Amino acid sequence: MSNSSLSGEWIPAYQGNFTVGRGGKAIRAITVHHMAARWTARRCGESFQQIERDASSHYGIGFEGEIAQYVDEKDTAWTNGNWDSNLESVTIECANSASGVPWPVSDASLQSLIALIADIARRNGLVPLVKGVNLTWHGMFEATACPGAYLLSKMDEIVKEANRLLTGEETERIPVTLSYGVCTDRWLPEVSGASIGDDENGYAGILGQPVTAVIASASRGSLFYQTHLLGGEWLPEVMDREDFAGMLGRSVDGFMIRSDETLLHYRVHTLEDGWLPEVTGYDPGDGENGFAGILGHTVDGLLIRADDILTQKVSPVAEDSPTEKEASEEKVPATPPSEAEPPVEAKPPEEAESPLEERKGATELLRDLLLRALRALARFFSRND
Repeated sequence: MSNSSLSGEWIPAYQGNFTVGRGGKAIRAITVHHMAARWTARRCGESFQQIERDASSHYGIGFEGEIAQYVDEKDTAWTNGNWDSNLESVTIECANSASGVPWPVSDASLQSLIALIADIARRNGLVPLVKGVNLTWHGMFEATACPGAYLLSKMDEIVKEANRLLTGEETERIPVTLSYGVCTDRWLPEVSGASIGDDENGYAGILGQPVTAVIASASRGSLFYQTHLLGGEWLPEVMDREDFAGMLGRSVDGFMIRSDETLLHYRVHTLEDGWLPEVTGYDPGDGENGFAGILGHTVDGLLIRADDILTQKVSPVAEDSPTEKEASEEKVPATPPSEAEPPVEAKPPEEAESPLEERKGATELLRDLLLRALRALARFFSRND
């Protein structure tokens, strides 16, 4: 495991502010943070050198775009407020260009962030980058506004530009269509929309009727989801339509879902509270963003939406140019025909020479020649007589 050559300075974090190794886990994501301060990369690193700071990050980007490293990538930085996420993430703190909402970031810092993300992704096999899957942010794992409204608004651009650096190709946006439904006392028609104002296709459920089970699938990737029973526990995870999540006849008070290809946003409606805030996480231990619902409150409506997938465009093959396969199959004549001599046309099947087995063999040919010679000699002597 290597570190980024883009870092201009090594400022090691205090040994009590990070964990050596990754507990056998592999790096699966890059997580973006903001410093909530107009700091240099060095100033951020110095904060992680404080004893009992109980926090650290792998990298930091100052407000002028300079990059420093604080924790080796092979070790676990304490950044995301979620241990499992820390074990599998390389984390980056990005300085703000001004304090306060929307917590802006300078163009120089943004460009350094994109370049650093691409470099980390290339070395750790995180290609292509997918927002919310292998490019994540602090607020996905902990109840926080980090990395701030500005960087959150730039996530699509960051993914697009980092992928372009990784592949040298432009990206295109592919919509992801969801199909999901719920069971109350019966299975209701499935929906694909995401609007609380659309009673027909915007959400699943009939408000006032408790949800007991959920089923879902997507046009791209696989969905993984679970329900929590009212007064009970989290039931086992299911994938796509292999099964449904829930227990018929038992009301649901919690739901969580994730995709392996894109970021999902979801929310529930409860009998007691109405529509609850949208969440994006997938962690039963995170009551703020890890699942939708309030345990003990009955779910009677569900809404799910998916981000588009950004992927590399495939360049079309020109109609008048041969494909790679066709080009490899073209045969170049050893001696091109002279311009003065038109190419020899192949004989049609009926005029073609007989197969070799129909021709006379060499022995038969020699015998014919000898017979002809003997007949000629006989005629010669007969004339002379």
